[in-house]
Amino acid sequence: MAIPTGSGSEVLKTGSIHALNNNVTEFKLDGSYETAISNTTASAVPTNTIITILTVVVANAHDSINANLNLWLYNGTNDIFLTNAHALPANTTFVWSDTLVLQPTWKIKASFDADANCDVSYTYIIQDWT
Repeated sequence: MAIPTGSGSEVLKTGSIHALNNNVTEFKLDGSYETAISNTTASAVPTNTIITILTVVVANAHDSINANLNLWLYNGTNDIFLTNAHALPANTTFVWSDTLVLQPTWKIKASFDADANCDVSYTYIIQDWT
């Protein structure tokens, strides 16, 4: 991506995924909310845009199912795992608070290795020079 020379915008947004389970689900990066599905159309970072992920909060509200969280980036070529099979016991919360910068065509994805039913909330900044 070229260094922007014109005007643009920088907006703080939030998104969420309801009922994340063992299906691979891509985070929507357009400020909308979603149910756990795969291959959403608003998931890749657009051209002339940088997205900075600030936090990802995952809550396992199930009373008896323990789950293992998988969270990774797709950099246009490869899956780069941020956490792989991170234990998330029943009735617990996991917070990813390390900043991640996503470039054009990149995606962030998540899944569980069991039929969990977890909710995800995430905050991010969109820097758009389109």
